[in-house]
Amino acid sequence: TSAIDESMVAWGTTNDLGNTAIGTFVTGSGLSRVHTVVVNELEPDTRYYYRIETKDIQSDIFDFVTPPLPNSEKNFNIVSMSDMQQDGSHPEVFSDIINNELIPFVNERYGNGLATDIAYAFIPGDLVTTGGNYPSWESTFFDPAQALFQHVPVYPVAGNHDIYWRGKDKSKKPEGEMEAAYEMHFGPLWYAFEHKKSWFIILYSDEGNPQTGEKTFGKPDAQKMSAEQFSWLDQTLTKAKGAEHVFLFLHHPRWLGRGY
Repeated sequence: TSAIDESMVAWGTTNDLGNTAIGTFVTGSGLSRVHTVVVNELEPDTRYYYRIETKDIQSDIFDFVTPPLPNSEKNFNIVSMSDMQQDGSHPEVFSDIINNELIPFVNERYGNGLATDIAYAFIPGDLVTTGGNYPSWESTFFDPAQALFQHVPVYPVAGNHDIYWRGKDKSKKPEGEMEAAYEMHFGPLWYAFEHKKSWFIILYSDEGNPQTGEKTFGKPDAQKMSAEQFSWLDQTLTKAKGAEHVFLFLHHPRWLGRGY
């Protein structure tokens, strides 16, 4: 919101909704507020309807479907698209992919509604051109894809364009400041979750040197990730042992081949 503190989600298993979850916020750019609302006590494999509300405005009613139980044999579809930052020469590509290609294809092939036909959408990095350009998150990321995001859980992967520091002298950057702005909007830089008999693991591949800004991921003679992230990944892979599938999402290829 631009300045409103209040955030609520009305939700339920019908369009009548009937339940309300109250949210919290942190201050974004200027007077803006970035809101988080947690909805608890949801049942598996169930369609829910929801509406976002403040004291002044409210959204339309949308829907989502919760994941089935881990031992379910039910099929599911995922979508992944990367580097969706706006190209000045072709500014409508992201919108075109979502609204003229993906959604019509899914509706024609399956026809049960996006909330049922797509389990998750993954975007492995570079969601916007410049993470520090606050208005661009709305105009070039959320707005073009809102018809998908209103119904399908979106799992972002931090890319080098998304993480930013407002200052120019990286040697004076307070440690952790780059990450803080991204985490305020999207949560941890690396995380994982289990869906049915599969694991989905998201990594942060742009750690580099926090003082010089030098990128180390992808260089064969450099440490590829922090000890903290590596330890977390090792523990997560142990948890995922025995899974039928393990999907790994990260922004940079294993070998970049261009000295990056």
